[in-house]
Amino acid sequence: MKDFYFKALENIYRKLDEILLPAGIDCGKCCICCLNIREDTFTPLEIEYIYKNSSRKNREDFFYAIRENSICPFCDLTIGRCTIYNFRPLVCRRWGPFVNELYSYISASCVYAKKVHIFPPEKKEEVPFQKEFASLNKIYLENLREDEKNRIEKMRVLSEEEKDKKDIEDFERALKVSFHKAPILTLIGRAYNKLGNSELSAHYYTKAIEIDPFYDFVWYLKGLWSYNKKDFKRAEFELRKALEIYPENITVRAFLIMFYVGLWNYNAARKEIEYLKGIYPFILERYDFLKEL
Repeated sequence: MKDFYFKALENIYRKLDEILLPAGIDCGKCCICCLNIREDTFTPLEIEYIYKNSSRKNREDFFYAIRENSICPFCDLTIGRCTIYNFRPLVCRRWGPFVNELYSYISASCVYAKKVHIFPPEKKEEVPFQKEFASLNKIYLENLREDEKNRIEKMRVLSEEEKDKKDIEDFERALKVSFHKAPILTLIGRAYNKLGNSELSAHYYTKAIEIDPFYDFVWYLKGLWSYNKKDFKRAEFELRKALEIYPENITVRAFLIMFYVGLWNYNAARKEIEYLKGIYPFILERYDFLKEL
């Protein structure tokens, strides 16, 4: 029975690839996205599909490896390549060309930085084959055997604190084998920040900046760090550094709008709004009150 769903899934992948691959860009050995996957990157159907096509034998270990890691378990960090490229999930196939606004931080170093299509959550069905994909996964879940449903529902999910601590351990190990030092140091800093250790968080952000002062994501996170410390002058400087590296970054500019509004600097906020309207008009729909500025 599952073969039916696998064939349908492969058909969606094939049709999506036919659209995206002709204009696709080789990511090279980047794999920065693979360092920070979300729990919902893989749907249950896709997990089963990858499991079928992988060499891993223990099903439970396989499922936990996907659910509990921020670093994709299928990324070979030593060479910066995906080990399941032909069977990778839909999110990975469309990442770059189509990115959900909620997870839209695209670094300036990304090969798709100038070509990315950001879409708001309420318009996700405009993404090619999204409706078909969502429908297939829904039907798959509805028709799972009870024991399989129970297995998925009973899978232990780490608490936020457990996840952050595990992330730090994983990132520290990755630091020894990966050449992406600045991104990994940045993610360690973010994990410490989530754990409430602002001193270590700032330490790792600073180390990342020392290694790669042109990595815009670390400047953005350092700006948020300074903002939370109420050091608004430094926060503005750091956020501006991120934009200096990547002016089209929607995430940073959207935050700057709220930053300036909070400081009653409406002129600066209007400038950011005008800039964003040119590259991402949905911003005014997201923050309706901005129309009054």
